[in-house]
Amino acid sequence: MPTSAVSKEQAEQTALATVPGGVVVSSETAQHDGKAVWHVHIRNTQGWDYDVDVDAASGAVVPDHEDDSEDMSTPAASPNAAVTVTKEQAEQTALATVPGGTVVSSETNQHDGKTVWHVHIRNTQGWDYDVNVDAATGAVVPDN
Repeated sequence: MPTSAVSKEQAEQTALATVPGGVVVSSETAQHDGKAVWHVHIRNTQGWDYDVDVDAASGAVVPDHEDDSEDMSTPAASPNAAVTVTKEQAEQTALATVPGGTVVSSETNQHDGKTVWHVHIRNTQGWDYDVNVDAATGAVVPDN
């Protein structure tokens, strides 16, 4: 990736401003909708993880406009016995971690050998957060 106008440190400071009490876990350059961005992974004091993309040219936080149309269909075939927490319960738990947030999408994924609800949330400023909720216990899962 070509050298960006925004340094890694500048991108991290911009991203940290979106997560009160957060610390940078990692950051790397990536592509987002054809643009170069700094993808900054932040963990807050409760152990919740957030991913923030910062435009490598302008330094602005990049809102994530994911297509959540795949969430309109119900997962078919074999129900997963490990999933005792409903999508709605997981979304409510995840929303409690992002004040003023709204759910963009949610789906089940595997995380460290566990089934989790991966809930994507956007706050009122347009910043995006990903929160994993254990599908068996309903607890927020720190992303280690």
